[in-house]
Formats: sequence, C-alpha cells, structure tokens
Amino acid sequence: MATISNKAAGLAAVGAVFAKRRADLVDFPKSRKGFIEEVANLGILEPGWISEKALANIETGKNLPSIETLCMLARALQVDQTELFDEVASALGYR
Repeated sequence: MATISNKAAGLAAVGAVFAKRRADLVDFPKSRKGFIEEVANLGILEPGWISEKALANIETGKNLPSIETLCMLARALQVDQTELFDEVASALGYR
C-alpha cells in the first residue's frame, strides 16, 4: 500500500507531466486561462471543457484527472491518449 508521501509524490509527478506537455506546445498561450480558451477557440474541445482551477489542481499535483478528463487533456495537448496514459501510469509508478 502506498504511503501518503508516495501518493503526494505520484500526484506531483503526474502534474509535472501535464505542465510540461502544456509548456511544450508551440503557438499556445502560456497561461492556463489562455490555453483553455485557445483550445475552445480552435474547436478542439467545447467551451467550458475544463476550469482554470481544475487544470491548476491537476498541474500542481492536488488532483488526479478522471479518465474522461485525461482523454480531453490528450486532445487539448495534441498527444495520443495512450501515450499520455502511459506517461501518467509511469509517473504513478505503475510502469
């Protein structure tokens, strides 16, 4: 069974995956709000697909995204869903 500190470290590692993926995007605003709006403006996902607070909580390791949110983030980050899932699984120590 994972300890609280191991869980926190896993969440932080998952957050870092998403933050790095977003930072690596070219031609997207660097702010969370700008990123969310640009994804909607480009028609990648519907407006309101995620809140700025929810994205911040994922990127800072406070929350783990649901499978549905993970799939939406893969689209928004322009990465294959399986690749992103594998990165998250590795960050959590499952691979």
